[in-house]
Amino acid sequence: MKLLLDMVNKDFFMSIINNDKTIVFEHLENYLKKSDLIPSVFQKLISKAKIETKDIKSIYVVNGPGSFMGIRAGMVFGKTIALLTGAEFFSINNLVYISLGLDGTYYTDAKGKKSYRAIIKNKKFKIDIVDYENDSIIDYEEIINNPKKVLNLFSKIEDIVNFKSEYFKEPQIGAG
Repeated sequence: MKLLLDMVNKDFFMSIINNDKTIVFEHLENYLKKSDLIPSVFQKLISKAKIETKDIKSIYVVNGPGSFMGIRAGMVFGKTIALLTGAEFFSINNLVYISLGLDGTYYTDAKGKKSYRAIIKNKKFKIDIVDYENDSIIDYEEIINNPKKVLNLFSKIEDIVNFKSEYFKEPQIGAG
Protein backbone atom coordinates (compact mmCIF):
# COMPACT_ATOMS: atom_id res chain seq x y z
CA MET A 1 0.00 0.00 0.00
CA LYS A 2 1.13 3.52 -0.81
CA LEU A 3 0.06 6.83 0.72
CA LEU A 4 0.11 10.03 -1.35
CA LEU A 5 -0.05 13.40 0.46
CA ASP A 6 -0.50 16.75 -1.30
CA MET A 7 -0.92 19.44 1.34
CA VAL A 8 1.12 22.07 -0.53
CA ASN A 9 -1.44 23.31 -3.04
CA LYS A 10 -4.82 25.03 -2.60
CA ASP A 11 -6.69 21.73 -2.50
CA PHE A 12 -6.37 19.00 0.13
CA PHE A 13 -5.51 15.67 -1.50
CA MET A 14 -4.70 12.33 0.09
CA SER A 15 -4.95 8.88 -1.44
CA ILE A 16 -4.13 5.25 -0.77
CA ILE A 17 -2.87 3.24 -3.72
CA ASN A 18 -2.56 -0.52 -4.10
CA ASN A 19 -1.26 -2.37 -7.18
CA ASP A 20 -1.03 0.92 -9.11
CA LYS A 21 -4.71 1.72 -8.50
CA THR A 22 -6.16 4.40 -6.24
CA ILE A 23 -8.41 2.53 -3.83
CA VAL A 24 -9.54 5.48 -1.67
CA PHE A 25 -8.93 9.22 -1.73
CA GLU A 26 -10.05 12.53 -0.29
CA HIS A 27 -10.01 15.66 -2.46
CA LEU A 28 -11.28 18.92 -0.97
CA GLU A 29 -11.09 21.97 -3.20
CA ASN A 30 -9.64 25.24 -1.84
CA TYR A 31 -9.22 23.90 1.69
CA LEU A 32 -7.03 26.18 3.80
CA LYS A 33 -6.52 24.49 7.18
CA LYS A 34 -5.06 21.23 5.93
CA SER A 35 -3.03 20.46 9.05
CA ASP A 36 -6.26 20.13 11.04
CA LEU A 37 -7.55 17.45 8.68
CA ILE A 38 -4.56 15.22 8.02
CA PRO A 39 -4.88 12.75 10.94
CA SER A 40 -8.67 12.38 10.70
CA VAL A 41 -8.70 11.95 6.91
CA PHE A 42 -5.85 9.44 7.17
CA GLN A 43 -7.85 7.41 9.73
CA LYS A 44 -10.96 7.63 7.55
CA LEU A 45 -9.06 6.42 4.45
CA ILE A 46 -7.32 3.50 6.12
CA SER A 47 -10.66 2.48 7.65
CA LYS A 48 -12.37 2.62 4.22
CA ALA A 49 -9.46 0.66 2.71
CA LYS A 50 -9.72 -1.87 5.54
CA ILE A 51 -6.02 -1.61 6.36
CA GLU A 52 -3.86 -0.50 9.27
CA THR A 53 -1.11 2.12 9.35
CA LYS A 54 1.53 -0.64 9.31
CA ASP A 55 0.21 -1.77 5.91
CA ILE A 56 1.48 1.46 4.31
CA LYS A 57 4.84 0.48 2.80
CA SER A 58 5.61 3.67 0.83
CA ILE A 59 4.79 7.31 1.52
CA TYR A 60 4.82 9.95 -1.21
CA VAL A 61 4.80 13.58 -0.07
CA VAL A 62 4.62 16.65 -2.29
CA ASN A 63 7.28 19.16 -1.19
CA GLY A 64 7.48 22.90 -1.86
CA PRO A 65 7.26 25.43 -3.19
CA GLY A 66 3.79 26.16 -1.92
CA SER A 67 1.90 26.69 1.31
CA PHE A 68 4.37 26.94 4.22
CA MET A 69 2.03 25.21 6.67
CA GLY A 70 1.00 22.65 4.05
CA ILE A 71 4.63 21.76 3.36
CA ARG A 72 5.41 21.47 7.05
CA ALA A 73 2.26 19.53 7.98
CA GLY A 74 2.54 17.07 5.08
CA MET A 75 6.25 16.48 5.69
CA VAL A 76 5.90 16.00 9.45
CA PHE A 77 2.98 13.59 9.04
CA GLY A 78 4.60 11.62 6.21
CA LYS A 79 8.02 11.43 7.86
CA THR A 80 6.48 10.37 11.19
CA ILE A 81 4.52 7.51 9.63
CA ALA A 82 7.59 6.42 7.63
CA LEU A 83 9.86 6.47 10.68
CA LEU A 84 7.34 4.65 12.89
CA THR A 85 6.51 1.93 10.36
CA GLY A 86 9.73 1.63 8.37
CA ALA A 87 7.91 2.63 5.19
CA GLU A 88 9.92 3.98 2.28
CA PHE A 89 9.71 7.76 1.88
CA PHE A 90 9.49 9.63 -1.43
CA SER A 91 9.23 13.32 -2.25
CA ILE A 92 8.80 15.57 -5.28
CA ASN A 93 9.08 19.25 -6.05
CA ASN A 94 5.55 20.65 -6.22
CA LEU A 95 5.95 22.21 -9.66
CA VAL A 96 7.20 18.91 -11.11
CA TYR A 97 4.18 17.22 -9.47
CA ILE A 98 1.84 19.78 -11.06
CA SER A 99 3.44 19.13 -14.46
CA LEU A 100 2.79 15.37 -14.26
CA GLY A 101 6.16 15.00 -15.98
CA LEU A 102 5.22 17.04 -19.05
CA ASP A 103 7.43 19.77 -20.50
CA GLY A 104 6.09 23.30 -20.13
CA THR A 105 5.88 26.32 -17.85
CA TYR A 106 4.03 25.94 -14.55
CA TYR A 107 3.08 28.39 -11.79
CA THR A 108 2.04 28.29 -8.15
CA ASP A 109 1.33 31.11 -5.73
CA ALA A 110 4.32 32.57 -3.86
CA LYS A 111 2.20 35.18 -1.99
CA GLY A 112 2.98 38.88 -2.06
CA LYS A 113 1.74 39.23 -5.67
CA LYS A 114 4.41 36.79 -6.83
CA SER A 115 4.40 33.28 -8.29
CA TYR A 116 6.89 30.45 -8.39
CA ARG A 117 7.53 29.53 -12.01
CA ALA A 118 9.06 26.29 -13.23
CA ILE A 119 10.23 25.81 -16.77
CA ILE A 120 10.44 22.07 -17.35
CA LYS A 121 12.14 20.51 -20.35
CA ASN A 122 13.43 16.95 -20.74
CA LYS A 123 12.86 16.20 -17.03
CA LYS A 124 15.07 19.13 -15.98
CA PHE A 125 13.61 22.20 -14.36
CA LYS A 126 14.49 25.73 -13.39
CA ILE A 127 12.48 27.56 -10.73
CA ASP A 128 12.32 31.29 -10.16
CA ILE A 129 9.96 33.88 -8.67
CA VAL A 130 8.04 36.13 -11.08
CA ASP A 131 5.15 38.59 -10.96
CA TYR A 132 1.87 36.87 -10.14
CA GLU A 133 0.41 34.42 -12.67
CA ASN A 134 -2.65 32.24 -12.12
CA ASP A 135 -1.78 28.87 -10.63
CA SER A 136 -1.40 26.00 -13.05
CA ILE A 137 -4.32 23.57 -12.93
CA ILE A 138 -3.57 20.32 -11.16
CA ASP A 139 -5.07 17.32 -12.94
CA TYR A 140 -6.29 15.40 -9.88
CA GLU A 141 -8.39 13.19 -12.15
CA GLU A 142 -5.17 11.97 -13.81
CA ILE A 143 -3.52 11.52 -10.40
CA ILE A 144 -6.46 9.40 -9.22
CA ASN A 145 -6.81 7.36 -12.41
CA ASN A 146 -3.12 6.89 -13.23
CA PRO A 147 -1.21 7.05 -9.94
CA LYS A 148 1.74 5.02 -11.23
CA LYS A 149 2.57 7.76 -13.75
CA VAL A 150 2.69 10.34 -10.94
CA LEU A 151 4.47 8.20 -8.33
CA ASN A 152 7.23 7.39 -10.83
CA LEU A 153 8.16 11.09 -10.80
CA PHE A 154 8.97 11.05 -7.06
CA SER A 155 12.49 10.51 -5.69
CA LYS A 156 13.26 8.09 -2.89
CA ILE A 157 14.66 9.76 0.22
CA GLU A 158 17.16 7.59 2.08
CA ASP A 159 17.85 9.92 5.02
CA ILE A 160 14.33 10.77 6.16
CA VAL A 161 15.38 12.42 9.41
CA ASN A 162 17.65 14.97 7.74
CA PHE A 163 15.53 15.54 4.63
CA LYS A 164 14.62 19.23 4.37
CA SER A 165 11.47 20.80 3.05
CA GLU A 166 11.74 23.13 0.05
CA TYR A 167 10.44 26.54 1.08
CA PHE A 168 12.34 28.51 -1.62
CA LYS A 169 11.96 31.69 0.39
CA GLU A 170 11.95 32.37 4.10
CA PRO A 171 8.53 31.75 5.68
CA GLN A 172 6.73 34.99 6.54
CA ILE A 173 4.77 34.04 9.65
CA GLY A 174 1.66 36.21 9.80
CA ALA A 175 2.32 37.91 6.44
CA GLY A 176 -0.31 37.89 3.67
